Amino acid sequence: MAKISITTHPTIAHLLAILILMLAAGGSFCASAYTMPADKLLAMSNKQLCDKAQSHWNKNELDSALFCFSIVANRANKKQSKEEMEYSCRALVAMANIYLPNFYDFKRAMQCILKAEQIALKNDLTDRLASIYGFMSTLEARRIDILHDFAFSEKPLNLCKKAFHRSVKSDKVEHIQVLSIINMITTALWYNKLDLIQNELQLFQSAIINDTVPARDFAKHQCAAAIYVYNQQYDSALNELSRIENCIDMAAEHTRPGFRIIAHENLYFVYRAMKDRVAALNELDIIEQIATETHDTFAVIEALYLKRDYYASLGNNALADKYDLEYHKMKDKFMADSKLAKVDEEKVLFKLNVANHEIKELSYKQRIKRTELIAVAVVALLMLSLLVLAWVNYRRTKQKNETLYQHNMQLMANEDRLRRLQQTQEQSTSTETVKYRRSNMEGDDIAVVMEKVDHVMESCTEIFSSDFTLDRLAELTGETRLRLSQAINKVPGRTFYSILNGYRVREACRRMDDKAKYSGLTIEAIGQSVGFKNRSSFVAIFKRITGVTPSAYFKQSTEPNSPTSEPQAD
Repeated sequence: MAKISITTHPTIAHLLAILILMLAAGGSFCASAYTMPADKLLAMSNKQLCDKAQSHWNKNELDSALFCFSIVANRANKKQSKEEMEYSCRALVAMANIYLPNFYDFKRAMQCILKAEQIALKNDLTDRLASIYGFMSTLEARRIDILHDFAFSEKPLNLCKKAFHRSVKSDKVEHIQVLSIINMITTALWYNKLDLIQNELQLFQSAIINDTVPARDFAKHQCAAAIYVYNQQYDSALNELSRIENCIDMAAEHTRPGFRIIAHENLYFVYRAMKDRVAALNELDIIEQIATETHDTFAVIEALYLKRDYYASLGNNALADKYDLEYHKMKDKFMADSKLAKVDEEKVLFKLNVANHEIKELSYKQRIKRTELIAVAVVALLMLSLLVLAWVNYRRTKQKNETLYQHNMQLMANEDRLRRLQQTQEQSTSTETVKYRRSNMEGDDIAVVMEKVDHVMESCTEIFSSDFTLDRLAELTGETRLRLSQAINKVPGRTFYSILNGYRVREACRRMDDKAKYSGLTIEAIGQSVGFKNRSSFVAIFKRITGVTPSAYFKQSTEPNSPTSEPQAD
């Protein structure tokens, strides 16, 4: 029976491209020698290659089309995105569509379509599966028709159902739904198996299909006619089928012969069921005429087979034998053409193998080159990393040295400033000592003033303020600044600052010994807490009074059983 091959192309013109190729199967095809360099082809994307292959296919340049499609198909063996895998799947289906009608190579076509199914299932290409199962149905039906004289098998019908139900679930492949129902109805009418597709007929009638889908109206009238035939309402069925003619005229010109053959086959089955032998025979004559005019060898074979069975059912053995002989002659011619197609296929495959070998060699060279580039890049990256690390270490060392240098310079400056301050104080003390030698203060007066000084130093916490001055001490003792200064400087070796620093250092020692209260403070913080403005002056004065640095004193105080001595104020 006539079947419309289901491919992955989006329009009826492409969907019936295989039919047009089959019409020309008796003649020769144009095989162009592909001259584009392989490296340029490898650089093209899957989409670009598929578009280029489709262009060659439309021009009947089958070797070039197969070459481009095979590159895309072979990329499925590598890791690709889902979109790229879909192109590989599409390429395999297209290759199957070339192998079947042009070379009658069922085996190679089935290999391509099974690999496409595997890719579609693995990558969840649901919409693509509908097309794949539809083509599987056509492929299996054609194989059975050729090898087993149109024997009935449920396998093609079940595959067609599978394609139909998958397309029902998606609004992206409505054209597959339409073509599937057309093929199912044609098969069921041929073998009188309409009971096997009743669910699909009801489902299709309730489906809402886009008006722009090709053959939509054709399928709807055919579906209604099939239901009428199942219910033996033959007049209604003929009425529906008569309306199909308008749908055919609206189709593209090159698709009309295929649809006309299907329409007249449907009419033949209805007339045969009505036992209208004249009308049935007329339909067979029309089918044979259309097939002959369009050089559709397979459609002629179908018409002769139906005529043979028709006359055999009438008991007219003479005509039955006549058409049986013509049927076998045409079938033998078809098989001979298949063998010739095999020769052409071998030529194309030889070119394809040579090109694929060139592609493999080029791919291998590219992989080697890519590996070398990666190795060079890795070495360069390692060297760059080492240079960066060396530069970072150099910068760190330089910065550390600069910081250390600045710190040392600051310490030297602080020590120099402290030394000058001490010299100034000593000079001041000497001057005041000389100055106050002529003072009329007696020993008892000096003792009284110094007792007041010691009392303030012992009891007043203001002395631990960095802003504490001689004037403030005079206020606290109740003495005048002059009298206080005379009393202090009358005592040999004692100055206001020596007395003040002595009490401050003693308090610093006490605080370093009091771990419970002051353990959270640093040595610098302790120095500031007792009135020293900076660390350097604290360290210098502390060492001069105690003989050790604050750090050494703190360490001794933390060691068990270590003797610590609290310095006395001068």
